[in-house]
Amino acid sequence: MKTTEDVPDKYRGAWQQLPSGGETEEVARSFWLQTKRLHASLLVPAGRPDFSGKASLSEMNQEELMWLASQQAIAGACIVGDGLLHRRRQIDYQPSRGKANDREMRFEGENLWEGSPNSTEHLVWRKISEPGAESIALRFQDEGDITDISGQRKGLLLVVGDYFMYVRDRGYFVPQSESLSTLIECREYGLKQIVELLDFEVSFGVRRSGEMPWQIKLSTLPFREGKPLMTEGGFEALSKDGGALLKMNRGGKIVLRRWSVDDWSTAA
Repeated sequence: MKTTEDVPDKYRGAWQQLPSGGETEEVARSFWLQTKRLHASLLVPAGRPDFSGKASLSEMNQEELMWLASQQAIAGACIVGDGLLHRRRQIDYQPSRGKANDREMRFEGENLWEGSPNSTEHLVWRKISEPGAESIALRFQDEGDITDISGQRKGLLLVVGDYFMYVRDRGYFVPQSESLSTLIECREYGLKQIVELLDFEVSFGVRRSGEMPWQIKLSTLPFREGKPLMTEGGFEALSKDGGALLKMNRGGKIVLRRWSVDDWSTAA
């Protein structure tokens, strides 16, 4: 496959999935951010329970946790070639399925049609970011005690115009399985193990147009919604001159989070 080093401009931006023609009531909510080399996407299925008043995963019952296990989110590097967009699952909310993530793309008017070369299913995306918007892609790696898996997390922060996607993985390897739900059921995980498995954040939000700066609008962790991801001052600390090393307090333990800049493109 002939590939390009950077994703073409026409694919870069913040995208929202449009509902399929057969859905008349509540629909899944899905967003995708694409920068020059990195991508992140989040899908929250229809029929979401009411998580009001739940301030953490540990406050949820097993039925609510199993619903959260049906969410989907991936992030990582991205290459384009021969009409296919290959999104690497370097960070995946679901377990590895051992399958490639090649997606065929074509434009239908202003919308982007996405399908699989080996399937009839397809998605339609609408770009919600402004043309030529500023594009920022940052990576981070936590540097904690090597014996403490919770301190070894990695992730991304992608920003396109007013929109952002923050990705933070669970920090440990998950066995290959068809889905999180299958993994939980087959291994008969208890509540504590399920909570640890679902402690994986992918949050979509707006940087300036919300009720507060960096407001989270949709997240794999429902109790994060409506809250700020960070302050504007906190973002400025993530210098585009090489990144930053910041201290974090996680459960009484100090973790160093090392940020690096993958791409920082000013608005056209």
